[in-house]
Amino acid sequence: MSISAQSRQKSYNGLKQQFIVVHPRSLSILALICTLLTGCGPPKGPAAGEPDPVTSRTAPAALHAPFFQTGFAYSHIGGSYDSDASSLELEKIRAAGGNTVQLLVFAYIYRLNAPRIAMMEQDASERILRGGISRAKAAGLRTMVKLQMWGPGFRDGKFSADIGMTSAADWRAFMANYRLYVLRYARLAAESNIDILCIGTEMAQVTQSAYTTGDWRALAKEVRSIYSGPLTYAAHSSEVEGILFWDSLDYIGIDGYYPIARLTSALENLERLSHRWNRPVLFTEAGFSSSPYALTEPWRPGPSVAAPGSVRLDLQAEGWQTLLAELWRRDFIWGVYAWKWHPNRAWGGPKNADHTPQGKPALEVIRRFYSRLPARARR
Repeated sequence: MSISAQSRQKSYNGLKQQFIVVHPRSLSILALICTLLTGCGPPKGPAAGEPDPVTSRTAPAALHAPFFQTGFAYSHIGGSYDSDASSLELEKIRAAGGNTVQLLVFAYIYRLNAPRIAMMEQDASERILRGGISRAKAAGLRTMVKLQMWGPGFRDGKFSADIGMTSAADWRAFMANYRLYVLRYARLAAESNIDILCIGTEMAQVTQSAYTTGDWRALAKEVRSIYSGPLTYAAHSSEVEGILFWDSLDYIGIDGYYPIARLTSALENLERLSHRWNRPVLFTEAGFSSSPYALTEPWRPGPSVAAPGSVRLDLQAEGWQTLLAELWRRDFIWGVYAWKWHPNRAWGGPKNADHTPQGKPALEVIRRFYSRLPARARR
């Protein structure tokens, strides 16, 4: 879940858009020449019984030593990153034990199977984003910039995992466009001296297409030529084990909305993945709604209009207690970002059924853990 119910209600009409215009037709001729002359196409996996040359080796160590992140995803919905109200909320995040705040950036895809992308700048322009980074630093917080996508149908159940092209030319055009999006914010990350950059979120088809794995490796390398800090990607639980470029990044990122009954097995799988790739795991998102289904469907937004019995603050607090107790005792985990905080003091509270912990008992649970770092983070 990358967008809460409140986010989905936000209108993005009248956006100021910076268009990225690499079209598939301009790439198709080169693709044809490549195929005819060299026989190239989508990379083929190993034959049956043969080891995978990528995953059968021991991955080298990450470029950056991990730092333990007690984070909050910080939405610009309901306010502005660069405002006095935002500064007050950032101080509250610090008081809740947060050491890092995650600032969200979006690009818009016009059709889920077409490569055209535009920047979304109405609510979080670069100027406002830079101002938010400065205010976070003034509050004593580290900063992550997390790149996300928005598209048609996202308010009605679609999300970034539904983005997928239908031809080799479209895949190349999409990745060319996406590269410009990422490099734009890699430059901002370098200029603003942020602490970690997340180069994408929950794009299961994009990360696992046979046409794109090499593109992700090349993109990470190019980002590192601009921005010297650590990198991650925020995977959906359905894609995290199938990604083949974790060794190009510093953390395995997971948007981890696991039902409590499946949490132990999910963490065991993530531990194996961490050992396989020689990378720490970072929960780039986690959370629970304040609803009757908080522990069984933690990804599901709470009802936007609270009916009698539909707000279950106790279940949200229970979910956070269970999750953080598990994460704190596992050495391969190096942080978590609670979904999510808003730059508006009126958000949340005891009548709010959605994921935000603002003004709810769950925040005290989070504060207790965030204020008591595990031993590995104190070494």
